[in-house]
Parts: sequence; C-alpha cells; structure tokens
Amino acid sequence: MNLANRLEDAFFSNDVLSAVRVILEEKSSTSLIDRLDEVASRELQKNEFKNVTLILRAIEQIISKDKDCINRLVHQGVVIKISVLHLFAS
Repeated sequence: MNLANRLEDAFFSNDVLSAVRVILEEKSSTSLIDRLDEVASRELQKNEFKNVTLILRAIEQIISKDKDCINRLVHQGVVIKISVLHLFAS
C-alpha cells in the first residue's frame, strides 16, 4: 500500500498516531517530503483542511521526539513545505 493510501486510512479515522506510524515507516525515503507535499496539496484542493492539519500534527510529534528525523526532514525541505501549507490551511 502506498503512502497516500495509508494516510487516507489515518484521515478516515482522524488518527494522528496512525499518520505518525506511516511517516516513520517512510522516514528513510528520500522522496518522503515530496510525497507528503503531493498528498497535502491534493487534500487542500479538496478543501480537506483537517487532513492537512493531521499531517502537520504528525510531523510535529515526530520532530519533537526524533532528532535524526528532524535533520532528515529539514534536509528534504520540510520547513519550506510546511510554511507553504500553513499559508493555505490558515
């Protein structure tokens, strides 16, 4: 099952911990941030702001506990992507 489908399950149940698990399982992927960006952009186009918020909350929980993950996500451009998402989700 791909990232988008697995996140859809988390969106359906509004479960941040499920989203955290999905992201953590994919954290070594070099395309994780780009794929998360695609999912978030698609959700924004559908006006599903709660789903974008769920992704952001999952990332927030991950970076508060995993310094290695912070470095990897920052290197992949998560700060820029989150800034853009916050502008659209607000």
